[in-house]
Amino acid sequence: MSLSTVTQPNGIFNSSKVGVTRDLAMLAVLAAVFLIASAPQRTGPIDLRWDAGAYYVLGTSIAEGHGYRLLNEPGHIQAIQYPPLLPAFLAAVQVLAGSHDPVEVGTVLRFLFLLLFAGYILFAYLVARRYVSPVAALAVGLICVLNPYTHFISEQATADLPFAFTVVAFVFFASAKRSRTNGVLTCALCVASYLLRTAGIALMAAWIGDALLKHQFRPALRRILICAVPVIAWNGYVAAVERGAEYRHPAYSYQRADYLFYNVSYLRNAMLKDPDHPEGGKVTAFGVLTDRILPNVWKLPVALGETVTSAQGFWDMQWWSIKTRLPRLPLPNLLINPILIVIGILVLFGSGVCFVRGHKVIVLYVLFSIMLICATPWASQMARYLISLRPFIALFFVMALLSLNRIVQQRARMHLNMLSFLAMCLSVAIVVGQASWGLRQMYGSYHSPAYWRTSAGRSVRYKLFFYEPSYKALDGALDWVRENAKPGDVLASSIPHWAYLRTGLPSVMIPFDRDNVSAQHDLDSVPVAFVVVQRGAPIDAKAYVGGAISTASAWRMVYSDGGEYVSIYHRID
Repeated sequence: MSLSTVTQPNGIFNSSKVGVTRDLAMLAVLAAVFLIASAPQRTGPIDLRWDAGAYYVLGTSIAEGHGYRLLNEPGHIQAIQYPPLLPAFLAAVQVLAGSHDPVEVGTVLRFLFLLLFAGYILFAYLVARRYVSPVAALAVGLICVLNPYTHFISEQATADLPFAFTVVAFVFFASAKRSRTNGVLTCALCVASYLLRTAGIALMAAWIGDALLKHQFRPALRRILICAVPVIAWNGYVAAVERGAEYRHPAYSYQRADYLFYNVSYLRNAMLKDPDHPEGGKVTAFGVLTDRILPNVWKLPVALGETVTSAQGFWDMQWWSIKTRLPRLPLPNLLINPILIVIGILVLFGSGVCFVRGHKVIVLYVLFSIMLICATPWASQMARYLISLRPFIALFFVMALLSLNRIVQQRARMHLNMLSFLAMCLSVAIVVGQASWGLRQMYGSYHSPAYWRTSAGRSVRYKLFFYEPSYKALDGALDWVRENAKPGDVLASSIPHWAYLRTGLPSVMIPFDRDNVSAQHDLDSVPVAFVVVQRGAPIDAKAYVGGAISTASAWRMVYSDGGEYVSIYHRID
C-alpha cells in the first residue's frame, strides 16, 4: 500500500491479513520511535514548576480533604482558574501512593504521563488511519511523536497532555460506527476535556456543530444538554466563589487582583489588555480585534508550520549548522518563514479537503480552537495550546499532499506523476527529519541535570527541560530559605507553588505593580518575610518589586548566589 492510498472514513484496519500486518508494522515502528525518543524521560520525578505546581498543590488539598484550595496561599483560598479533573487525578495518585511527597509521587506521575503520551500517539495514528493509508498514518504519528515541544509538555504535570489525549481519543470514538459503547465513551471524553481545560468548550462546540451541519437535530439537542452540565456546574462554582465573603475580603490586598492569574478566573485575567502590565486596564471589544485576533491570525500560517515541524528557534539553529558546514550553499535565513508559511498553507488546504469529504468534527474543532486561541492575550503560549491540535494539523498536511498528488496523477503525464510522488515523499521526509533534528537539539541543549533535596536530607538527581542555571540557583536559594526561615514566614516570588513545594512555607506571587510605594504596600499587606528575585524567569520579579526592595529601609539582602541569578531579601523587623 503506497503513501498515496486513502481509506474510506470509519475504516481502521484492513480486514485482510496483509492489511492487519501492515498496520501492526507501522505501529511497531511508531512504538520503537517513541521508546527511543522518550528514553531520557524515564527517571526521576515529573516537573512541578510553573502551572504544574499549582495543579499539584490543588491535588494535595483534595487528597487531604481540604477541598479545592490553594494551600500555598494565606487563608488557603478556593481555586477558580483550573477545572478540577487533573487535580482530582493527582489527588488519587497521592492517595494510592500513600504520600504527598513531590519526589515520590512525582516519580509515579512521570511514568503515568509517559503512558498518556504513548496513548496520545496511538490515537493520533488510529484517527489518521480512518482517512489515510498505514504509511501516511505513520507520517502523522511521527510528526506527533518527534515534536520537541510535546516532549517538553509531557514532562510537566499540567493539563495539556491529558487534554490532548482526551481530545484525540474523543475524535477516534466520535468518528467510529455508532454503538452504545462508542456513544458513552464519546460523551465521557468530551466532558473530561472540558473538566481538564476550559478550552474543551471548543470540542463541545465542534461536537454540537457537527450534528447541526448533518441536520441531526435530536442528537444535537442531546449533545447540548450533555455539554451544559459540566459548563454550568463549573461556571456556577466560579460565580459562587466570586460572590462569597472570602473572595470579597481577601487575606491580603492583591490576593484576588485580576492580574494574579492563579487566583482568579481565566475570564477576569483575559479581560486585561495585557495581564503582564495590568496598569494598562481592561481590553475593549475593538481592542480584542485589533490587538489580539488580527495579529494572531497574521501569525497563524507560521504557527501551523511550526506545529507540523518544530519551533522557529530550532529552524534557526539548524539553518546556522548547515551554513557552517556548507558555507558555499546559498541558504539565506529569510527562507525559513516562507517554508513555514507554505507548510501552513498546505495545512489550511488539507483542512478544506477534510471538510469537503465530510469529516467535519475535526475541522470544526481545529477552527473553534484557533478562534479561541487568537482571542486570548497569551500569544506566546500558542505552541502550548496547539498541542491538542497537532494530530489533526498533521493529518491536514498529509491529506493536502495526497490530494495534490492525486490531482497531478489524474491530469499530468507519467513522468510528472513520478515527480509528484517523489515531491510528496520528500516533503514528508523534510518535515519528519527537521522535527527529529529539533528533538535531538532539545534533549542535547535543553534537558539539564536537576536535583531535589528532600526534607529528610536526601538528594535526588534527575533531568528536566529548561532547567537553566537560573533555576538551579533558584532551588539552591529556596533550600536556604527552608533552612533559615521561621515557621509561617511568607515568601513572595514569581513561582510561588514551586517555592511552597520546596520549602513548605506559605508562598505568594509578587505584586505586578511598578510603582514602588504601591508595591511596598502590597508586600506589607501579606505580610511578606522573604522576597525571592530570580533573573531569567518568565516573570521578571525585579521589574515589579526591584525598586521597592532596593530602596526601602524595610528590606535587607540576605542571600545571593555566585552567578547572580537569584537574590533574597528579608524584611527587617
